[in-house]
Amino acid sequence: MTQMQCKRSAARSEGRRRGVRLLPLALLLSAAAGWGVGPAQAGFYSPPEVRAIAFNAERARALEAPVMLLAHRTDIYFSGYGQHARDEHWIWYVGDPQDPAAARIARPQVPLDLRLERFRLRHCRILRDADTLALGTDEWSSGAIRGWPSGARSFYHAAETHLPPLQAGDLVEIAYTVENRWSDRRMPVAWDTTPIREPDVPTLERSITYAYNPVLKGRVKVIGDTRKPVRHFGASRPRIDFLTGNLPPADPKAAPLDRPRVLFTAHVVWSDVLDALQVHLPAELLRLERFLASPGDSLAHSARGSRARLDAVLEYAAQHYDVIPLPLAESDYFAHEASTILGASALPPLDRAVAIAALAAAARLQVQFYLARSGERAFDEDFPTPMHFDRILLRVELTEEDRALWIDPAFAADGLTAAERAAEGQWLLVGVRREETRFYKRGPDGDLQPIPTP
Repeated sequence: MTQMQCKRSAARSEGRRRGVRLLPLALLLSAAAGWGVGPAQAGFYSPPEVRAIAFNAERARALEAPVMLLAHRTDIYFSGYGQHARDEHWIWYVGDPQDPAAARIARPQVPLDLRLERFRLRHCRILRDADTLALGTDEWSSGAIRGWPSGARSFYHAAETHLPPLQAGDLVEIAYTVENRWSDRRMPVAWDTTPIREPDVPTLERSITYAYNPVLKGRVKVIGDTRKPVRHFGASRPRIDFLTGNLPPADPKAAPLDRPRVLFTAHVVWSDVLDALQVHLPAELLRLERFLASPGDSLAHSARGSRARLDAVLEYAAQHYDVIPLPLAESDYFAHEASTILGASALPPLDRAVAIAALAAAARLQVQFYLARSGERAFDEDFPTPMHFDRILLRVELTEEDRALWIDPAFAADGLTAAERAAEGQWLLVGVRREETRFYKRGPDGDLQPIPTP
């Protein structure tokens, strides 16, 4: 038996031991027409494209890259306002299996909204020499998202697997669909965001496509990349493609609104976006305020004065709600139902801000709730989407001091002074209550000035 045959035999034995199917690469590529809906599906690379991408591994070897994302394709299809599906296809080159990025690839996780999203594996495999290790659906399971507090399981879980030990030169290919079924209790909307770059590793080829029902008026806005999207006319599904490449890793220190990404919206006027915010956020605030009446009463009686009461509210939130590290700009801007928030021990930013505002109101403080972004920097008033806003500010009336205090509830755990300091500066705001559903400028002195709605 030759050395290569010994390697293949050992690999097959390892695959059988782990319950992993081992198929010859050529056979797997030729049989790819059986993936889901076949090679003509727009959402995934076709077998010839995979073969072409695999040749770029030579480029990664020449660069001595420990890990490189050879190609990443994302296709999102909005079947209407609300319901949509996201196809993801990743092809990684692993030069150094000991690199931290390779360790994360070996344990892939796909975060999912527990109530709305469903995961469908298309294929998961390791291309190694002339063979392929293929993991089926049975090798994937549901688990907690690594690095998130245990209370996050009330809202999110992850589809995950553990790949066999990676070797230098492996190509790791994962393709899946995440279907968002939406909810009939939510106002139907159509907005989305997709990151262009990946943290930790360079990307050789990046493709993003938005397709949508012809009744929608889809548009995209590219942030952080000079390439222009291409709109396809006359197709049964209107489509906008964006293709770029040779990308450095994403900057983990970049502000969420500055990170390279593609925004999508099917909303033509801001009133549609503001109506959706106004319908849902105030309703959950009011419901949660009623649920929190008892702790609110306790805080109102134990803390004298509005400032002391607000400080007690932030301390209560810090003790009862861990932070789920999901940036607001990567959420869908819909708060969860009040009953779900009430029973959770960890909350994402929007729900945590809603809980703090509701508790403050239950403690007999006058609170106003705003989405916020730092100034008007790079704000596109002709592109209606809440994803222009990455922060939340609360305006709390201090009746004894005859003034209003602005706080950022994301800093509740650091105390009132830190929350107040974080809200300083100039902001562009959008109110969410019916009487305040419009845009505002907030100056350096905290004054609030209405501005015309775009």
